[in-house]
Amino acid sequence: MSTRIGIEQIQVGMVIDKPIYKHNGVLLIPRQTTITSRVQQLLKEYLVEYIDIEEKAAMPIATSTEAIKETEAFKVFDQGMLATTENLKSTLSHVAHTDEALDVQTLVAEVDNLFKKADNNIQLLDMMYCMRSYDDLTYTHSVNVALMCHIMGRWLGLSEEDMQVLSLCGLLHDVGKVDIPQEIITKPGRLTKEEFDVIKEHPVKGYKILEKQAIDERIKAAACMHHEKCDGTGYPKGLKGEQIDDFAKIVTIIDVYDAMTANRIYRKGMCPFKVVEALIDEGFEKYDPKYLLLFLERITETYINKPVRLSNGQEGNIVMINKNDLSHPIIQIGNEYINLSIHKQITIEAIL
Repeated sequence: MSTRIGIEQIQVGMVIDKPIYKHNGVLLIPRQTTITSRVQQLLKEYLVEYIDIEEKAAMPIATSTEAIKETEAFKVFDQGMLATTENLKSTLSHVAHTDEALDVQTLVAEVDNLFKKADNNIQLLDMMYCMRSYDDLTYTHSVNVALMCHIMGRWLGLSEEDMQVLSLCGLLHDVGKVDIPQEIITKPGRLTKEEFDVIKEHPVKGYKILEKQAIDERIKAAACMHHEKCDGTGYPKGLKGEQIDDFAKIVTIIDVYDAMTANRIYRKGMCPFKVVEALIDEGFEKYDPKYLLLFLERITETYINKPVRLSNGQEGNIVMINKNDLSHPIIQIGNEYINLSIHKQITIEAIL
């Protein structure tokens, strides 16, 4: 039996149990290959995110938020994240209240620099997840969405130019909130209808801030449309389907996922698998399926081998994602396996 592990967890001497192919279907590394430093380099060059290794060669998995926070990589990422967030706050506040041109290249460089602080997508998402203990306000959320948009761009196979535009769509989608009173944004409780109506003004305010900027029109569209839904139930205009810009559709999905999994002043973030279930339950009418399915399939795969706590109090590792039931993976507890798609009375309560 094989064990699936993230690329950052491989070690020299492990044995690959399943063949690895390039994106064009050409064999990259055959089965039964013993991992060497050269093989590790190949895996990184071809952006392989996880591999299957022989169970007898597998090393104990000890990935947890506490362990990750102790790594030097996380400490560097954490410092970079805080600096980028503060710079974004200063930049957007200035641009919103002056006629000064937005320095797009600097914003792109900051996101790209953060992205490069991780060896691969899985490590980046791991470190972002470890920051869930922080209170995520507008600017931290915007940086998170930008980074996930960059990852989504890779999953879609976008050009470098389009990936930069998509990242900026994520980074600037909530720019309109700079003109929303802070006492509403930071209110430690549920908003009244009147307060929510004020919040709902931020897409239009964001578009007006960006309207005269010499930037890609898709960035402006994302600011205006990221709360629109494909079934017409969104705001501010109640647009449907093809009326919504494609990049805005992507930002919408990532915006919702990040907001639901993040801590807020008034509530704790939801377990990612509960968010995946919620998105699937309502998603195929409200979100574009071609983007929603890809995002959910790939984001759930990043949790393979992560330790979890179940609703029955047991703890184990995610070892396989059910492609037809993404929110109910297979969990290994000791020598036993629990298929949550069969035992649906048991749910994942937390990623450890």
